[in-house]
Amino acid sequence: MITTTATKWSVHNKVKQNVIDSINKGTKWLGLARLKDHPQTCPLTSMKMKIIMVMMMVMMMLLMMMIFMMMMMVIMMMTVVIIITRRITLIAPAVAESYVLFKISHIKQQQHQQQRRLLRNIIINNNNKNSRDCHHHYHHC
Repeated sequence: MITTTATKWSVHNKVKQNVIDSINKGTKWLGLARLKDHPQTCPLTSMKMKIIMVMMMVMMMLLMMMIFMMMMMVIMMMTVVIIITRRITLIAPAVAESYVLFKISHIKQQQHQQQRRLLRNIIINNNNKNSRDCHHHYHHC
């Protein structure tokens, strides 16, 4: 029973030591003062913990900001795409309308030409008829 508790304590200490080592590694690259290797001689002081917490908070804030910025960028891109597509959809009917108007004017022109042709034919026919009548009349005479 005593041996098991002793091994438990040793394991516990080892885990504690590993945790402290990892914290030291982290603080070393964060540029903070290195914690002492032995927790008995130097427990984690509140100041160092506070610094670590602040650093963590700052890191979290930066991450959040990055995510937020990415979201904003995506939203901006989407809005730009939507605006462009809207513009295209607005342009398309205008183009269609102008085309229709052009077609109508073309048809009107064709109608006008047809009317003129008809009038000319009628006039020519009348002239021919008149001349023929005259001819017949003359013949009669």
